[in-house]
Amino acid sequence: MILGGVAIVDEFHPVCPDDGVRLERRRNETGDQAVYCPGCARSFSTANGTGDLLDLAPSESQADGILGPENAVVYRDLVSETVEQAHARGDAASPWGDPRSSQSGWIAKREHHALWALERLEGDDLAQLTVCDVSGGAGYVTFALASRAKRVVHCDLSAQSIIYVRRRAQELGLSNIYFCRADYLRFPFKHAFDRVVCFDTLVRGWEHERRAIQQISEAVAPGGFALIDLHNWWHNPVRRIGLLPNNFVGNRSYRRREIPSLMLQAGVRQYSVEPYYPETKSGGSPSGILGGLLQPTRFSLRFDSRPV
Repeated sequence: MILGGVAIVDEFHPVCPDDGVRLERRRNETGDQAVYCPGCARSFSTANGTGDLLDLAPSESQADGILGPENAVVYRDLVSETVEQAHARGDAASPWGDPRSSQSGWIAKREHHALWALERLEGDDLAQLTVCDVSGGAGYVTFALASRAKRVVHCDLSAQSIIYVRRRAQELGLSNIYFCRADYLRFPFKHAFDRVVCFDTLVRGWEHERRAIQQISEAVAPGGFALIDLHNWWHNPVRRIGLLPNNFVGNRSYRRREIPSLMLQAGVRQYSVEPYYPETKSGGSPSGILGGLLQPTRFSLRFDSRPV
């Protein structure tokens, strides 16, 4: 049995992504449980009548002035497509990172990173904690967490991703996952989760990253922490400067010396940084000569809750 989407209101007390007012459960005209904003009077869908996922996307795109023109168009399309619309497309809906259309080597990298991240969380008693996977995509981290955490909240702005992960969770018999369509630029959760993770997402530009990190830090409950990553510019500089084909074109990567300024502007003053090397089994720095030459692919950042 999949956890009920309407129950998200009782468990995590989300706010309206449009006006920030705390959402309520009410019965609609047909007598069914519904999610309602007493501030702007907006009702939120529980997705095609199934009630097992909640659509808390904002009513308008947040991309203007934050993303470049091409990414802004993609973002607006993600905001405008509802879960009902994506559901009607059936199997045509395919999220980013869908293993059905990805090469085995690429999938292995996603799974490697998911397990590496899980090790950073397993020092705690995950069996007693709730973890939110922000921009969870095709669910690599969500599924890795589901077998260890008490509850997992899978969030993504893409309706396709939400539908795919929900269906896959049913196939796997997982019963401790909530599904919520949400925008991390206007995240509807405040001080809600013991742990928040966000990977392979903060690549769209400085203002995008600053705002997302701020929202993520506010979603962490007191005593909890967030784990995010930034891509390292120096991992493959010859591609960045155009001497080889750049497979990261249109995205943003960071030098380590840029991180303090970004985090400070996001309102996060205390954090730790750990490099991630996908070339090693452990994800840690290689030993020997290679260890002195190879740059990490990403920087993993851990930080605590930020006051709202």
